[in-house]
Amino acid sequence: MSRSPLVSVIMSVYKPDIELFPLAINSILDQTYTNYEFIIIDDGNSESDSQFIKDICGDNRIEIHKNPQNLGLTKSLNLALSIARGKYVARHDADDISFPERFKKQVNFLEKNIDVGLLGTNYQVKINTNQILEYSVSHRNIIAQLMYKNPFCHSSVMLRRQTLALSGVYNEAYVRSQDFELWLRMIRTTKPAIIEEVLVMRHEYKGVALSTTSAAVSQFVNGVKLRLSYIVSEKSYSLLPYFLVGTTCHLWYLLKNVTYIKKKVTYIK
Repeated sequence: MSRSPLVSVIMSVYKPDIELFPLAINSILDQTYTNYEFIIIDDGNSESDSQFIKDICGDNRIEIHKNPQNLGLTKSLNLALSIARGKYVARHDADDISFPERFKKQVNFLEKNIDVGLLGTNYQVKINTNQILEYSVSHRNIIAQLMYKNPFCHSSVMLRRQTLALSGVYNEAYVRSQDFELWLRMIRTTKPAIIEEVLVMRHEYKGVALSTTSAAVSQFVNGVKLRLSYIVSEKSYSLLPYFLVGTTCHLWYLLKNVTYIKKKVTYIK
C-alpha cells in the first residue's frame, strides 16, 4: 500500500450542478499542496449524474464510492470518514470553491498549533450569480461566536482526525446542522481556530421555494437546542448574553424571510 496522505478531502455529491461541480473539483486538484487523497461519495445519483461525476473526476487522486441509494449528507460524510487515511480531514461541498493556497496554509497552521483540532478560514459567499459577500471572522473568542452564529463555513474546515476519535463523527440524527452539532462537541476536547484570510468561496441560492422556509426553521430550532445544551452541560452561563442576542437576531431574520417568501409565492400564483 502506498504511503498514507497527510490530508483526506471528503465530499458528498447528489444531483451535481453542471457548471459549479467541475469548478469545485478543479479547485481541489489545483491546490498548491499536493499530499492529499480526494474521497467523493456518489450519494445514490441517477445513472446520467453518476456518469457526469465520473467524467469530471478522472484524476487518479480521486476515489469515488457510490451509495446504492441516496443516504443524505450526514451518513455519506461518515462513510467518507471511515475510508479516510489522512492525519487531517478537509471538507468541501460540491458547489464551492477552495482558493489554491487553502490546504497549504491550513496544514502549516495545524502542524504549528497541535492544540487546534478544528480549523476554518474566512470566506466569501456568492449569492445567485452576481452578489459577493465577504465574511471575516477573528479566530479569537470563537466559542462566544458559536453561541450566536456559526463562524465556520463547512467547506473551509480542516479537522484533526485524532480529535474526531475523541469527539465522535457526524451525528446521523441530524439531517441539517450536522456540522454545527459536531463543532459544539469538538470544542469540548480541542481548541478551535480560524485563519483570518479568505480561502473559500461558498455558493448560495436565494429562491422562493417553500422548502427554504422548512430548512431555515429546522436550522433555527436545532441551533437553539444545541447552544442551550452546550451552555448548561458546560455550565458556561457567561455565554447566555451571546445566545440571547443571536437567537433574537436569527428569529427576526427568519420571520423576515418567511414573510418575503410568502409574498413572492402569492405574487407568482
